[in-house]
Amino acid sequence: MSIVANALSYIHPNGEVLFNQINFSISSGDKVSLVGNNGVGKSTLLRIISGIQIHTPDIVLLDEPSNHLDAQSRSALYKFIEEAKHTILLVSHDRSLLDKVKTTMELTPNSVEIYGGNYAFYRRQKELKINSLHSLLADKEKNLKQTQQKFRDMAEQRQKLESRGHAQKAKAGTPRIAMGKLKDKAEQSSAKIKNEQTEKANDISTEIKTIKQTIQEEQLLKIEIKDSGLYTGKVLVEAADVNIIYGEHSLWKEAVSFHIYSGDRIQITGNNGAGKTSLIRLITKETPASTGRLFIADFKYLHVDQEYSIIDNRLTVFEQAQKFNDQHFPEHEVKMLLHRHQFSKNYWTRPCASLSGGEKMKLLLCSLSISNNTPDILILDEPTNNLDIRSKDILTYATKEFKGTIIVISHDAHFSKEIGINKYISI
Repeated sequence: MSIVANALSYIHPNGEVLFNQINFSISSGDKVSLVGNNGVGKSTLLRIISGIQIHTPDIVLLDEPSNHLDAQSRSALYKFIEEAKHTILLVSHDRSLLDKVKTTMELTPNSVEIYGGNYAFYRRQKELKINSLHSLLADKEKNLKQTQQKFRDMAEQRQKLESRGHAQKAKAGTPRIAMGKLKDKAEQSSAKIKNEQTEKANDISTEIKTIKQTIQEEQLLKIEIKDSGLYTGKVLVEAADVNIIYGEHSLWKEAVSFHIYSGDRIQITGNNGAGKTSLIRLITKETPASTGRLFIADFKYLHVDQEYSIIDNRLTVFEQAQKFNDQHFPEHEVKMLLHRHQFSKNYWTRPCASLSGGEKMKLLLCSLSISNNTPDILILDEPTNNLDIRSKDILTYATKEFKGTIIVISHDAHFSKEIGINKYISI
Protein backbone atom coordinates (compact mmCIF):
# COMPACT_ATOMS: atom_id res chain seq x y z
CA MET A 1 0.00 0.00 0.00
CA SER A 2 1.29 3.45 -0.90
CA ILE A 3 1.22 6.77 1.01
CA VAL A 4 0.25 9.94 -0.85
CA ALA A 5 0.08 13.47 0.61
CA ASN A 6 -1.29 16.41 -1.37
CA ALA A 7 -1.16 19.97 0.00
CA LEU A 8 -0.88 18.67 3.58
CA SER A 9 -0.63 21.32 6.31
CA TYR A 10 -0.51 21.35 10.11
CA ILE A 11 -1.28 24.42 12.22
CA HIS A 12 -0.91 24.49 16.02
CA PRO A 13 -3.88 25.70 18.10
CA ASN A 14 -2.01 29.00 18.68
CA GLY A 15 -1.95 29.61 14.91
CA GLU A 16 1.71 28.71 14.39
CA VAL A 17 2.25 26.84 11.11
CA LEU A 18 4.32 23.67 11.53
CA PHE A 19 4.37 22.70 7.85
CA ASN A 20 2.37 24.07 4.96
CA GLN A 21 1.10 22.61 1.65
CA ILE A 22 3.60 19.75 1.50
CA ASN A 23 3.35 17.02 -1.15
CA PHE A 24 4.96 13.59 -1.41
CA SER A 25 4.25 9.98 -2.32
CA ILE A 26 5.72 6.69 -1.13
CA SER A 27 5.10 3.65 -3.30
CA SER A 28 4.05 0.30 -1.88
CA GLY A 29 7.02 -1.61 -0.51
CA ASP A 30 9.33 1.41 -0.39
CA LYS A 31 11.51 1.99 2.67
CA VAL A 32 11.96 5.70 3.33
CA SER A 33 13.66 7.72 6.07
CA LEU A 34 12.27 11.13 7.05
CA VAL A 35 14.90 13.68 8.12
CA GLY A 36 14.86 17.36 9.01
CA ASN A 37 15.75 19.76 11.81
CA ASN A 38 14.34 19.24 15.29
CA GLY A 39 10.89 20.80 15.63
CA VAL A 40 10.11 20.71 11.91
CA GLY A 41 7.29 18.22 12.47
CA LYS A 42 8.61 14.74 11.64
CA SER A 43 6.87 12.97 14.54
CA THR A 44 3.68 14.99 13.94
CA LEU A 45 3.63 13.85 10.32
CA LEU A 46 4.01 10.23 11.43
CA ARG A 47 1.09 10.64 13.85
CA ILE A 48 -1.07 12.09 11.07
CA ILE A 49 -0.29 9.17 8.77
CA SER A 50 -0.80 6.74 11.66
CA GLY A 51 -4.26 8.16 12.33
CA ILE A 52 -5.25 7.70 8.70
CA GLN A 53 -3.66 4.27 8.24
CA ILE A 54 -4.31 2.84 11.70
CA HIS A 55 -5.97 -0.29 10.34
CA THR A 56 -3.47 -0.88 7.55
CA PRO A 57 -0.78 -3.32 8.80
CA ASP A 58 1.04 -3.21 5.44
CA ILE A 59 2.44 0.17 6.47
CA VAL A 60 5.00 0.40 9.28
CA LEU A 61 5.76 3.78 10.88
CA LEU A 62 8.83 3.93 13.13
CA ASP A 63 9.72 6.93 15.32
CA GLU A 64 13.24 6.66 16.79
CA PRO A 65 13.02 2.84 16.99
CA SER A 66 16.68 2.29 17.96
CA ASN A 67 16.77 4.70 20.92
CA HIS A 68 17.96 3.00 24.14
CA LEU A 69 18.55 -0.34 22.37
CA ASP A 70 21.77 -2.23 23.02
CA ALA A 71 23.90 -3.57 20.16
CA GLN A 72 22.14 -6.94 20.04
CA SER A 73 18.66 -5.38 19.88
CA ARG A 74 19.80 -2.89 17.24
CA SER A 75 21.06 -5.73 15.05
CA ALA A 76 17.63 -7.39 15.27
CA LEU A 77 15.95 -4.10 14.29
CA TYR A 78 18.31 -3.59 11.32
CA LYS A 79 17.60 -7.12 10.11
CA PHE A 80 13.85 -6.49 10.28
CA ILE A 81 14.19 -3.27 8.27
CA GLU A 82 16.30 -4.96 5.60
CA GLU A 83 14.07 -8.04 5.24
CA ALA A 84 10.57 -6.57 5.71
CA LYS A 85 8.25 -6.40 2.69
CA HIS A 86 6.12 -3.64 4.25
CA THR A 87 5.99 -0.02 3.23
CA ILE A 88 8.19 1.64 5.86
CA LEU A 89 8.51 5.29 6.86
CA LEU A 90 10.90 5.95 9.73
CA VAL A 91 12.21 8.90 11.71
CA SER A 92 15.59 8.28 13.29
CA HIS A 93 18.87 9.90 14.28
CA ASP A 94 20.67 6.55 13.99
CA ARG A 95 23.10 6.93 11.07
CA SER A 96 23.62 3.17 10.72
CA LEU A 97 19.86 2.66 10.44
CA LEU A 98 19.36 5.56 8.03
CA ASP A 99 22.05 4.15 5.74
CA LYS A 100 20.05 0.91 5.40
CA VAL A 101 17.11 2.76 3.82
CA LYS A 102 17.33 3.54 0.09
CA THR A 103 15.26 6.73 -0.01
CA THR A 104 15.56 9.87 2.13
CA MET A 105 12.88 12.57 2.47
CA GLU A 106 13.81 15.94 3.97
CA LEU A 107 10.94 17.77 5.68
CA THR A 108 11.05 21.58 5.88
CA PRO A 109 8.23 23.97 6.86
CA ASN A 110 7.22 24.46 3.22
CA SER A 111 8.20 21.32 1.35
CA VAL A 112 9.34 17.72 1.28
CA GLU A 113 12.39 17.06 -0.87
CA ILE A 114 13.11 13.47 -1.91
CA TYR A 115 16.65 12.13 -2.37
CA GLY A 116 17.10 8.84 -4.24
CA GLY A 117 19.58 7.30 -1.84
CA ASN A 118 20.41 6.57 1.80
CA TYR A 119 21.52 9.12 4.37
CA ALA A 120 25.17 9.02 3.25
CA PHE A 121 23.97 9.92 -0.27
CA TYR A 122 21.79 12.69 1.17
CA ARG A 123 24.76 14.18 3.06
CA ARG A 124 26.91 14.14 -0.08
CA GLN A 125 24.21 16.04 -1.95
CA LYS A 126 24.04 18.55 0.90
CA GLU A 127 27.81 19.04 0.79
CA LEU A 128 27.65 19.66 -2.96
CA LYS A 129 24.95 22.24 -2.30
CA ILE A 130 27.10 23.99 0.33
CA ASN A 131 30.08 24.05 -2.07
CA SER A 132 27.88 25.57 -4.78
CA LEU A 133 26.61 28.18 -2.32
CA HIS A 134 30.18 29.13 -1.37
CA SER A 135 31.04 29.56 -5.06
CA LEU A 136 27.90 31.63 -5.61
CA LEU A 137 28.71 33.74 -2.54
CA ALA A 138 32.23 34.45 -3.85
CA ASP A 139 30.78 35.52 -7.22
CA LYS A 140 28.20 37.80 -5.59
CA GLU A 141 30.78 39.42 -3.30
CA LYS A 142 33.06 40.01 -6.30
CA ASN A 143 30.10 41.47 -8.22
CA LEU A 144 29.30 43.78 -5.30
CA LYS A 145 32.87 45.09 -5.12
CA GLN A 146 32.90 45.69 -8.88
CA THR A 147 29.55 47.51 -8.71
CA GLN A 148 30.73 49.72 -5.84
CA GLN A 149 34.03 50.48 -7.62
CA LYS A 150 32.18 51.27 -10.86
CA PHE A 151 29.93 53.65 -8.95
CA ARG A 152 32.95 55.43 -7.41
CA ASP A 153 34.66 55.68 -10.82
CA MET A 154 31.51 57.08 -12.48
CA ALA A 155 30.99 59.61 -9.65
CA GLU A 156 34.58 60.77 -9.95
CA GLN A 157 34.31 61.03 -13.74
CA ARG A 158 31.03 63.01 -13.54
CA GLN A 159 32.55 65.41 -11.05
CA LYS A 160 35.52 66.07 -13.34
CA LEU A 161 33.28 66.58 -16.38
CA GLU A 162 30.93 68.89 -14.50
CA SER A 163 33.84 70.96 -13.16
CA ARG A 164 35.39 71.21 -16.63
CA GLY A 165 32.06 72.13 -18.24
CA HIS A 166 31.33 74.74 -15.59
CA ALA A 167 34.74 76.36 -16.16
CA GLN A 168 34.31 76.37 -19.95
CA LYS A 169 30.82 77.94 -19.76
CA ALA A 170 32.00 80.56 -17.27
CA LYS A 171 34.87 81.44 -19.59
CA ALA A 172 32.47 81.69 -22.57
CA GLY A 173 30.29 84.11 -20.60
CA THR A 174 27.20 81.87 -20.19
CA PRO A 175 24.55 83.71 -18.10
CA ARG A 176 24.20 82.63 -14.45
CA ILE A 177 20.54 81.63 -14.88
CA ALA A 178 21.42 79.29 -17.74
CA MET A 179 24.35 77.88 -15.81
CA GLY A 180 22.07 77.24 -12.81
CA LYS A 181 19.61 75.31 -14.96
CA LEU A 182 22.42 73.24 -16.44
CA LYS A 183 23.70 72.54 -12.93
CA ASP A 184 20.26 71.41 -11.72
CA LYS A 185 19.87 69.13 -14.72
CA ALA A 186 23.32 67.60 -14.12
CA GLU A 187 22.54 67.06 -10.45
CA GLN A 188 19.22 65.35 -11.29
CA SER A 189 21.01 63.08 -13.76
CA SER A 190 23.69 62.26 -11.18
CA ALA A 191 21.05 61.56 -8.53
CA LYS A 192 19.21 59.19 -10.88
CA ILE A 193 22.38 57.25 -11.70
CA LYS A 194 23.32 57.18 -8.02
CA ASN A 195 19.90 55.77 -7.07
CA GLU A 196 20.15 53.10 -9.76
CA GLN A 197 23.64 52.07 -8.63
CA THR A 198 22.59 52.10 -4.95
CA GLU A 199 19.54 49.95 -5.72
CA LYS A 200 21.71 47.48 -7.63
CA ALA A 201 24.25 47.30 -4.79
CA ASN A 202 21.44 46.81 -2.23
CA ASP A 203 19.94 43.98 -4.29
CA ILE A 204 23.31 42.20 -4.42
CA SER A 205 23.84 42.78 -0.67
CA THR A 206 20.42 41.21 0.05
CA GLU A 207 21.32 38.20 -2.09
CA ILE A 208 24.64 37.85 -0.22
CA LYS A 209 22.85 37.98 3.14
CA THR A 210 20.37 35.28 2.02
CA ILE A 211 23.17 33.02 0.76
CA LYS A 212 25.15 33.43 4.01
CA GLN A 213 22.06 32.58 6.06
CA THR A 214 21.45 29.45 3.96
CA ILE A 215 25.09 28.38 4.36
CA GLN A 216 24.85 28.87 8.15
CA GLU A 217 21.69 26.73 8.25
CA GLU A 218 23.19 23.97 6.09
CA GLN A 219 26.85 23.92 7.18
CA LEU A 220 28.07 21.94 10.18
CA LEU A 221 29.07 24.01 13.22
CA LYS A 222 32.65 22.97 13.99
CA ILE A 223 33.60 23.21 17.65
CA GLU A 224 36.92 22.02 19.07
CA ILE A 225 37.67 21.02 22.68
CA LYS A 226 41.01 22.39 23.87
CA ASP A 227 43.92 20.01 24.50
CA SER A 228 44.95 19.55 28.15
CA GLY A 229 48.57 19.00 27.14
CA LEU A 230 48.94 15.65 28.98
CA TYR A 231 51.65 13.60 27.25
CA THR A 232 50.59 10.47 25.35
CA GLY A 233 51.20 7.12 27.01
CA LYS A 234 50.94 8.09 30.69
CA VAL A 235 49.33 5.35 32.79
CA LEU A 236 46.01 6.70 34.04
CA VAL A 237 44.27 3.54 35.29
CA GLU A 238 45.46 -0.02 35.99
CA ALA A 239 42.88 -2.61 37.01
CA ALA A 240 43.63 -6.27 37.81
CA ASP A 241 40.78 -8.71 38.60
CA VAL A 242 38.54 -5.90 39.82
CA ASN A 243 34.90 -6.41 40.80
CA ILE A 244 32.17 -4.68 42.79
CA ILE A 245 30.21 -6.72 45.31
CA TYR A 246 26.68 -5.88 46.47
CA GLY A 247 25.78 -8.05 49.44
CA GLU A 248 26.67 -11.57 48.34
CA HIS A 249 26.57 -10.87 44.60
CA SER A 250 29.33 -9.70 42.29
CA LEU A 251 28.35 -7.07 39.72
CA TRP A 252 30.29 -8.80 36.94
CA LYS A 253 30.35 -12.55 36.40
CA GLU A 254 34.06 -12.32 35.71
CA ALA A 255 36.41 -9.79 37.31
CA VAL A 256 37.74 -7.19 34.89
CA SER A 257 41.32 -6.23 34.09
CA PHE A 258 42.43 -3.36 31.89
CA HIS A 259 44.87 -0.46 31.39
CA ILE A 260 44.04 3.10 30.36
CA TYR A 261 46.83 5.25 28.91
CA SER A 262 46.60 8.92 28.00
CA GLY A 263 45.64 9.20 24.34
CA ASP A 264 43.53 6.01 24.35
CA ARG A 265 40.11 6.05 22.71
CA ILE A 266 38.19 3.41 24.61
CA GLN A 267 34.70 2.00 24.22
CA ILE A 268 33.12 0.10 27.10
CA THR A 269 30.90 -2.61 25.62
CA GLY A 270 28.22 -4.87 27.03
CA ASN A 271 24.48 -5.40 26.96
CA ASN A 272 22.07 -3.10 28.80
CA GLY A 273 22.35 -3.68 32.55
CA ALA A 274 25.82 -5.22 32.33
CA GLY A 275 27.35 -2.56 34.57
CA LYS A 276 29.04 -0.21 32.09
CA THR A 277 28.12 2.97 33.98
CA SER A 278 29.30 1.33 37.22
CA LEU A 279 32.69 0.79 35.60
CA ILE A 280 32.88 4.52 34.85
CA ARG A 281 32.07 5.28 38.51
CA LEU A 282 34.95 2.99 39.43
CA ILE A 283 37.35 4.86 37.11
CA THR A 284 36.25 8.24 38.50
CA LYS A 285 36.56 7.04 42.14
CA GLU A 286 32.84 7.44 42.81
CA THR A 287 32.56 3.73 43.61
CA PRO A 288 35.37 1.73 45.30
CA ALA A 289 36.49 -1.69 44.05
CA SER A 290 35.50 -4.60 46.29
CA THR A 291 38.10 -7.02 44.98
CA GLY A 292 41.30 -6.94 42.95
CA ARG A 293 43.94 -4.27 42.52
CA LEU A 294 43.14 -0.79 41.20
CA PHE A 295 45.52 2.11 40.52
CA ILE A 296 44.10 5.48 39.48
CA ALA A 297 46.42 8.40 38.72
CA ASP A 298 45.51 12.04 39.26
CA PHE A 299 43.73 13.43 36.22
CA LYS A 300 40.99 15.88 35.29
CA TYR A 301 37.90 14.47 33.64
CA LEU A 302 34.57 15.62 32.27
CA HIS A 303 31.69 13.15 32.54
CA VAL A 304 28.88 13.79 30.05
CA ASP A 305 25.74 11.64 30.33
CA GLN A 306 22.83 11.37 27.89
CA GLU A 307 20.82 14.00 29.78
CA TYR A 308 23.71 16.49 29.80
CA SER A 309 23.03 16.87 33.52
CA ILE A 310 26.26 18.87 33.90
CA ILE A 311 24.12 21.76 32.60
CA ASP A 312 22.32 23.40 35.53
CA ASN A 313 18.65 23.73 34.56
CA ARG A 314 18.13 26.42 37.21
CA LEU A 315 20.43 28.83 35.37
CA THR A 316 19.91 30.87 32.23
CA VAL A 317 22.07 30.20 29.16
CA PHE A 318 24.30 33.20 29.94
CA GLU A 319 24.58 32.27 33.64
CA GLN A 320 25.61 28.73 32.68
CA ALA A 321 28.36 30.07 30.41
CA GLN A 322 29.51 32.42 33.19
CA LYS A 323 29.70 29.47 35.59
CA PHE A 324 32.57 28.10 33.47
CA ASN A 325 34.23 31.53 33.08
CA ASP A 326 37.24 30.84 35.32
CA GLN A 327 39.40 32.95 32.96
CA HIS A 328 37.28 36.00 33.88
CA PHE A 329 36.45 37.01 30.31
CA PRO A 330 34.47 40.28 30.18
CA GLU A 331 30.73 39.92 29.62
CA HIS A 332 30.82 40.99 25.97
CA GLU A 333 33.40 38.27 25.15
CA VAL A 334 31.27 35.56 26.78
CA LYS A 335 28.26 36.73 24.77
CA MET A 336 30.37 36.77 21.62
CA LEU A 337 31.35 33.12 22.24
CA LEU A 338 27.70 32.21 22.84
CA HIS A 339 26.77 33.82 19.53
CA ARG A 340 29.57 31.92 17.78
CA HIS A 341 28.07 28.68 19.13
CA GLN A 342 24.67 29.62 17.65
CA PHE A 343 23.16 31.13 20.82
CA SER A 344 21.80 34.47 19.66
CA LYS A 345 20.75 37.29 21.99
CA ASN A 346 17.27 35.76 22.29
CA TYR A 347 18.77 32.72 24.04
CA TRP A 348 20.84 34.48 26.71
CA THR A 349 18.03 34.87 29.27
CA ARG A 350 16.33 31.55 28.50
CA PRO A 351 16.45 28.94 31.28
CA CYS A 352 18.62 25.94 30.48
CA ALA A 353 15.69 23.69 31.40
CA SER A 354 13.95 24.81 28.18
CA LEU A 355 16.83 23.72 25.92
CA SER A 356 16.74 20.62 23.74
CA GLY A 357 19.37 17.88 24.04
CA GLY A 358 21.26 19.31 21.08
CA GLU A 359 21.20 22.83 22.51
CA LYS A 360 22.49 21.59 25.87
CA MET A 361 25.30 19.79 24.08
CA LYS A 362 26.30 22.97 22.19
CA LEU A 363 26.11 25.01 25.41
CA LEU A 364 28.40 22.50 27.13
CA LEU A 365 30.94 22.71 24.30
CA CYS A 366 30.69 26.50 24.41
CA SER A 367 31.25 26.47 28.19
CA LEU A 368 34.35 24.30 27.70
CA SER A 369 35.76 26.88 25.27
CA ILE A 370 35.28 29.54 27.98
CA SER A 371 36.81 27.45 30.76
CA ASN A 372 40.53 27.12 31.42
CA ASN A 373 40.01 23.74 33.11
CA THR A 374 40.46 21.43 30.09
CA PRO A 375 39.83 17.72 30.86
CA ASP A 376 42.49 15.03 30.44
CA ILE A 377 39.73 12.44 29.95
CA LEU A 378 36.41 12.99 28.21
CA ILE A 379 33.87 10.42 29.45
CA LEU A 380 30.74 10.07 27.32
CA ASP A 381 27.87 7.89 28.53
CA GLU A 382 25.36 7.40 25.68
CA PRO A 383 25.90 11.04 24.59
CA THR A 384 23.97 10.76 21.31
CA ASN A 385 20.71 9.30 22.65
CA ASN A 386 18.78 12.57 22.86
CA LEU A 387 20.45 14.45 20.02
CA ASP A 388 19.04 15.27 16.61
CA ILE A 389 21.28 14.20 13.75
CA ARG A 390 22.73 17.68 13.17
CA SER A 391 23.72 18.00 16.84
CA LYS A 392 25.15 14.49 16.72
CA ASP A 393 27.39 15.54 13.82
CA ILE A 394 28.61 18.55 15.84
CA LEU A 395 29.46 16.33 18.83
CA THR A 396 31.12 13.75 16.57
CA TYR A 397 33.41 16.40 15.07
CA ALA A 398 34.32 17.87 18.49
CA THR A 399 35.06 14.42 19.96
CA LYS A 400 37.02 13.31 16.91
CA GLU A 401 39.24 16.42 17.09
CA PHE A 402 39.82 16.18 20.87
CA LYS A 403 43.47 15.24 21.52
CA GLY A 404 43.00 13.83 25.02
CA THR A 405 41.76 10.46 26.28
CA ILE A 406 38.21 9.33 25.47
CA ILE A 407 36.09 6.76 27.28
CA VAL A 408 32.70 6.18 25.71
CA ILE A 409 29.63 4.05 26.30
CA SER A 410 27.56 4.04 23.15
CA HIS A 411 25.42 1.73 21.05
CA ASP A 412 25.78 4.14 18.15
CA ALA A 413 28.15 2.26 15.82
CA HIS A 414 28.56 5.21 13.43
CA PHE A 415 29.55 7.57 16.27
CA SER A 416 32.08 5.08 17.66
CA LYS A 417 33.65 4.55 14.24
CA GLU A 418 33.87 8.26 13.44
CA ILE A 419 35.58 9.25 16.71
CA GLY A 420 38.33 6.66 16.16
CA ILE A 421 37.80 4.07 18.92
CA ASN A 422 40.98 1.97 19.13
CA LYS A 423 40.48 -0.03 22.33
CA TYR A 424 37.63 -1.92 24.00
CA ILE A 425 36.76 -2.96 27.54
CA SER A 426 34.10 -5.69 27.41
CA ILE A 427 32.01 -6.60 30.45
